Amino acid sequence: MGTAAPGRSSLSPRRALLARALLARALWALALLALAAGVFELRRGFIRSFFVRGPGGAAAPALALPEDADALPTTPPVERLRVVLLDGVDRATAERLPNYNALCARGLDLVVDVGFPTVSLPVQAALWSGRTQQQSGIEFVGELLAEPLADSVPARVPGSAAVAEYYPFIARSSGFEAVQPADELDGEARAAWQAEGFLPAATAAMASGARLAFVHLLRADTAGHKHGRLSEQFERAAAEADAMLGALLVAAAKPRPGGGVRWLILADHGHRGGGGHGGAEPAIRLVRACVAPTPVTLPPGWSDGAAAVLAEIGAGDDRSGRARGFVHLVDVARLIADSLAVALPEDSAGRPLAAALAAPPGLGATLPRPGVVASALAALVMLAALAATLWLVFAGPGAGPESARWPMLPLWWPLACVSVLLFAELPTLSVPMVYKPWSGELALAALPGWLLLALTGFWALARVGAARATAALLLLPMAACLAAALLCWGRPPLMPGASAQLSAALTVLAYALVVLASAHLARAVRDGFGRSRPAEAGP
Repeated sequence: MGTAAPGRSSLSPRRALLARALLARALWALALLALAAGVFELRRGFIRSFFVRGPGGAAAPALALPEDADALPTTPPVERLRVVLLDGVDRATAERLPNYNALCARGLDLVVDVGFPTVSLPVQAALWSGRTQQQSGIEFVGELLAEPLADSVPARVPGSAAVAEYYPFIARSSGFEAVQPADELDGEARAAWQAEGFLPAATAAMASGARLAFVHLLRADTAGHKHGRLSEQFERAAAEADAMLGALLVAAAKPRPGGGVRWLILADHGHRGGGGHGGAEPAIRLVRACVAPTPVTLPPGWSDGAAAVLAEIGAGDDRSGRARGFVHLVDVARLIADSLAVALPEDSAGRPLAAALAAPPGLGATLPRPGVVASALAALVMLAALAATLWLVFAGPGAGPESARWPMLPLWWPLACVSVLLFAELPTLSVPMVYKPWSGELALAALPGWLLLALTGFWALARVGAARATAALLLLPMAACLAAALLCWGRPPLMPGASAQLSAALTVLAYALVVLASAHLARAVRDGFGRSRPAEAGP
């Protein structure tokens, strides 16, 4: 009895120290898990903010004009303008469609930059108003506008008519006077309209005396979302849409007193191979449009811009022999307005067709870009985080060559990013994983990074304090989130590249917090079995 008490007394402080250490590890793990939940919620809120209508008011893009712009011909008005939009049909697919090609052969073939985001209602709002998505504030809106566009071309042409395969809210938002179907349809009602009502209504609109008639074909877009652009279903839907285009061409060709018909056929965006759109990728953003008959005398060198653009995006090996012009969507809006003798809003940058064709192409000239201040702040944030990380790893207590603390460098982060690019794809607003709540595809693709983080965290927590190890491993990915937020700051927070990359960066950060919490728990278990030395004191 006399010898046992001293033994118990000498062990109690060690057990108390171990208990405190285990409790500290557990609290760190809980804090990191709570922070991960907060980051996931922050990401969800960020994505929801894409879909609100912004205040608009951005400056009109500065589109170049040729030196002799005043001497070039203007587009003469026409008695009837017929517009057909094949939703979701990319430029390459459009060049395989026979009726599309037949009309283009009778007129002017164009490559059109539709701007950003590549979403149907915002793009069509730009088409009918001449304002870019950033000017109107209609950037990622996918529902009926509270007020239709009051100064759009359809709103200013009496009797303007639109027939939609479905989603008539797009044409209604654009200011058309008469829209069919009258209400949104779903289920059996939509199927019946598509099968029996749509094509007769569309052909009747094309054959009518309305000065402006518009038909919106959507089946290819639906197939692209469900099955991807590379699927048989998409090819079949695009072919069906082209067959409908052929029927519309026949209907409008019937002679009517009072003058001829000018045709405009185009798309609003393409699709990525696996389906999806919204980003600024050239394959999605650059669409084919044709106007027939050719409305103006073409200026010298009119096709040089398209050739330069196609070469710039790596699509300059076309052997079809077609000559094409390059314009921006606001220029197509100007073509529509001039065809109907209607003026676009004063803040539209749309140029007369001949001037747009003769001007330097200016690929991406209508895309939004981060400001100089935001870009500088983002760079400073990343540099500060890098400096702080290096200080945490190599300076302070225990620093020096003998401590070999370089494995604390957050090498897991570039590994996770590279893994996402290799095993998934570059995050853009066209990629579904950018929007998914948990983004499991991205998390799985970044698995090599998580494994390295788990090993690095477990190793570092045995050598330095928990705060120091955690900060060294997470400061750079946290800074990347802040930098991306600065680049896409706005309402809505939409910027090519930065918006999608912020969604991806928040996903990476959230999962990294979970992995590091697991490393804290694993180190607690290891400490509990008494097989590790205590971590360094201090932060």
